[in-house]
Amino acid sequence: MAFTTEQLDALERAIASGSLVVKYGDKSRTYRSLDDLMKLRGMMRSALGLTGSDGVPNQVRPVNRSGF
Repeated sequence: MAFTTEQLDALERAIASGSLVVKYGDKSRTYRSLDDLMKLRGMMRSALGLTGSDGVPNQVRPVNRSGF
């Protein structure tokens, strides 16, 4: 299933607010529990390449090098 970042953003807003209703664009979906929302978020993040194969979010670690 193809997910969009817009859908992920809407899902994360619903989770943050404690709502079981996710709205994006002109669509709306009601879920049974917060656990369902969290599982879906994991699936979406994985499908969008935002988590590694171990389920841990990818991290960017900047490296600073001085020119001296």
